Amino acid sequence: MIRSFSVFVCLFLLPSIALGQRDTTEAQSLKTIADEIHQLRRELKTVSVLSQRVQIALSRLHNQETALERARDRAENARMQLGSIRSNERELTHMLQQNKETQLRSTDPVEQRHLEDAINDFKSRLDLLAQEERDAQASETQADNELRTEQTKLDGLQDLLDGLDKSLAALDSGQSN
Repeated sequence: MIRSFSVFVCLFLLPSIALGQRDTTEAQSLKTIADEIHQLRRELKTVSVLSQRVQIALSRLHNQETALERARDRAENARMQLGSIRSNERELTHMLQQNKETQLRSTDPVEQRHLEDAINDFKSRLDLLAQEERDAQASETQADNELRTEQTKLDGLQDLLDGLDKSLAALDSGQSN
């Protein structure tokens, strides 16, 4: 009787116990797979968001580089204009000085009158150039300030891209583990 009971237990109860253990193992495996799928979805979403942010930052970087180049051109043009004005000023000052010296040496009253008119004309032109120089200096200062502002913006965007790069590297190293 004990022997038949043992056979009964072996034949009927052990498979049902094993079946219950198999269901638990399968359920645990399915849960593990589902958890991994959820983790992959989160990581995919994170990478997708980071990818979009990188594209936006790159677009902004391109626009900022263009703005920086325009500011650099304006600053260079302002410097060239100021240099040109100063060169004209030196030339007129030199001509004014020559006319004054010629006037002092001249004994002809008609020539002295012509030289006096030329001297007055040079002085008027020098006054105009002095005003142009002040305006050009103000333009140069403004252009240099714009250039610094645009460079600061560009530096900020490059810092943002560096941060995004670090975030992506951290995700990559996290996935490698």
